[in-house]
Amino acid sequence: MTEIVQRCTGAKIWTLKVRLQSIVTGRWPGGKVKIEVRPSRPATVQSRFTFTKFKQETSGLAKFIGRRKGDVTLTLVFEADDTTWELAAPMVIGVDEGQVITATIDIRMNMLRVILVDVEGQPLANHTWSLTAPVTANGTTGNDGLIEVVCPAQGKSATLITTPPAPPLPPPTTTAPLSSPAPYPPPIIPTQFEDEATAAPPNGGRMEWTAALGELPTGPAGVFVRLHNLGYAGNGKTTHPLATELVKSYQSVVLQQDAPSGSAASIAASLTQRHDEA
Repeated sequence: MTEIVQRCTGAKIWTLKVRLQSIVTGRWPGGKVKIEVRPSRPATVQSRFTFTKFKQETSGLAKFIGRRKGDVTLTLVFEADDTTWELAAPMVIGVDEGQVITATIDIRMNMLRVILVDVEGQPLANHTWSLTAPVTANGTTGNDGLIEVVCPAQGKSATLITTPPAPPLPPPTTTAPLSSPAPYPPPIIPTQFEDEATAAPPNGGRMEWTAALGELPTGPAGVFVRLHNLGYAGNGKTTHPLATELVKSYQSVVLQQDAPSGSAASIAASLTQRHDEA
């Protein structure tokens, strides 16, 4: 936080200007930023201010006016959907009569974006999900399989739990009517020739992931981390024995190349767009 202090001679009030500068990894989520100023002792002060349309590319300015010398506690809270958390630890600022204080604060957040897909890479819709760390949030995936949650920049890991929709009920079984004597040849009952139902997945298909949060590397390391995040093997390591084959698989399946080269550099741009901007 940077702070600029000016003094107006003879003035009996103090003015605190709070300027917010957004530094967001990913798209701005469009939530609200609430600023609250609480004096250390009873005083006249406009105590709350809310940015309802605070955007990534702009700066917001809140102005507070009060009387009496002392300290004020500045609190910033972010609200979006059912998510609420403090943007930073509460800050204490000393104020005095006649002062005009401008405090510039950088807001840093990350956007957690997860797309649920099946083994063929198709989005999974109508899956309920819940995030338990670094913030608490929940919802249901749409047709694009997308989960998108804004998180504090200081968060180091995320825990996500997903549950698929309930499977459709099986069709009612039919049996041949009883007759005496039994008809010959016996009637054909189609349901007797159907494949056996596959076993239900453990825990009803409920799955839990814990993922590290942070900036992705660039260069070859970034290629293999992104491949891993998209479901490819290799643990995101450039030294994996199948590293070249993983690149060739991406080139063949995603880029539809007939003669894949296995060059990590050749897929970096496509992979970044698919992983970071999908």
